[in-house]
Amino acid sequence: MKSNGSGAMQCYPCQINNSLCLRGSIYEINKNKLTDYDQAEPYPDSPDVTEFDDILLHNIFLFRTISSSCLVISPLFWATLAIALSFIILIVMIILTYFPEHKNYRRLIKTIFKRFDLLKEGELWLGGLASIIIVVLIIFTCRFSDMFLNLYPIEETSHDARMAVSCDSSLLNAKFITSLQLLSIHKHEQEQSIFDMLDQQHITLTIHFIGTAFSCKNVSMQQNMDRGQSISSTSFNCSFDNENFILSISTLLPQHRISVEFNLKGPYFVGGFRLCLSGPSKTQNEKKYIVEELDFCQMFSPLNETLTVNALVNIKMTKTINRTMGMSINDDSMYGGLW
Repeated sequence: MKSNGSGAMQCYPCQINNSLCLRGSIYEINKNKLTDYDQAEPYPDSPDVTEFDDILLHNIFLFRTISSSCLVISPLFWATLAIALSFIILIVMIILTYFPEHKNYRRLIKTIFKRFDLLKEGELWLGGLASIIIVVLIIFTCRFSDMFLNLYPIEETSHDARMAVSCDSSLLNAKFITSLQLLSIHKHEQEQSIFDMLDQQHITLTIHFIGTAFSCKNVSMQQNMDRGQSISSTSFNCSFDNENFILSISTLLPQHRISVEFNLKGPYFVGGFRLCLSGPSKTQNEKKYIVEELDFCQMFSPLNETLTVNALVNIKMTKTINRTMGMSINDDSMYGGLW
């Protein structure tokens, strides 16, 4: 049911299927225009196999037939080709034994493959065939090791980069440890900068009042202080979407701990509201410290009811710090922060 915008108590049925038709709203809105989202993405769980030797063995002796490109980068595929070629050469050598007139060709092949013999240091031509197989396997093993090394840190790698290593998007060169830390305890010198950057991040509060006839002239804003005191403020931007009947108000918060009140004066209803927080990203010390962009939106609307006259929303934000250890002892750790 929806309102006709006259301020009367009578409601009218919604007409559009799959629309957001809030109680008290004067317009039906496409649900896709008011989706909730949060820029924060959870880190994956640590892989079941974390030791490099085990990861190496698992990926080397594994055929991936997802596509031709996956087959081409498989070390086992090329080793299998080398083995097949060796069997062909072995069969040719056996056939040549029945043709004495071609013994010079057989002797030449033996001489060539003896030079490749790494097992018996040039004594056996069969050792040369085996050595070629081993060399092929080693070359592609080194390729995998080098590309796997470049998958660290995971913040700088992509899905395509992981697929290029072994056609496995879940392949990670990382271990994850999660812990909680009280904000009141003393921070290490290297960690303090990322906490300071989060505290200094400028946050913009945006509220979209959905399906309402309230306009910008009906809006006032105040900052509530201690002991019931308040300060009126005009430092906000206001706009009204005449097509979807959405009243949007945004203001840059002067500080993170603050109580802000928006007053809408008039004989109208509000179907619901959408609260958004945004803040720019920031880097410091050659990207050693990175504060991620804040981009969050959440829809609030009571089920089968109009919005209360005195709607109150408490927002509690938590600092999430990610520390990426350096690859070697001499490498600095990197810190990423997000509200």
